[in-house]
Amino acid sequence: MCLTLRGLDRYQPKPGQINLLWIISHPDKVTVEEINGYDRCFAASAKFVRTFADLVKCPISVLPQCTDSRIFFPAENATEQDMESQPVVFVGNSRGVSRPVVRAAAEAGVGLQVHGGGWAALLPESIVKSQLIQNDELGDLYRGARVVLNDHWEDMRRWEIVSNRIFDAVACGRPVISDDCEESHRISGIRS
Repeated sequence: MCLTLRGLDRYQPKPGQINLLWIISHPDKVTVEEINGYDRCFAASAKFVRTFADLVKCPISVLPQCTDSRIFFPAENATEQDMESQPVVFVGNSRGVSRPVVRAAAEAGVGLQVHGGGWAALLPESIVKSQLIQNDELGDLYRGARVVLNDHWEDMRRWEIVSNRIFDAVACGRPVISDDCEESHRISGIRS
């Protein structure tokens, strides 16, 4: 059995095994033809499933984003007072564009730390802390953050796929400042 987590790049399923597709980001890149190459499809978006259910041959259902509780969990004995001096953190690649939540935090001078590729030309060197952070180190980074910043690529917002960054940061007990994604209201029960 093979589970493909569909992000930016398409994967060619191998014949002779059960092939599962889980669409967790960049849904505009996914086609009916691609979905039909799998035995079963899941999408982190009820809107996507409703739209594609009658267009594809394979069964398709909602499977929301999630987090790994072995990596992402709250810090023991941390208080909000301890966190006041900690950085505001964003983890993600720029892909050559200035992301509004990052730009606003940098301009506000809030002690921003950015981890991800493509930021060198867009942000001061003092803000860009690394080009890559390993997933097994991400929980520690989030637990040590005052706030975690998040945004959604436009197609994810339109298709209501909540960024995995939100699940990870909240599992670490950290507040998240994010742009709006309608599905996040349903999941959290909070309306803006």
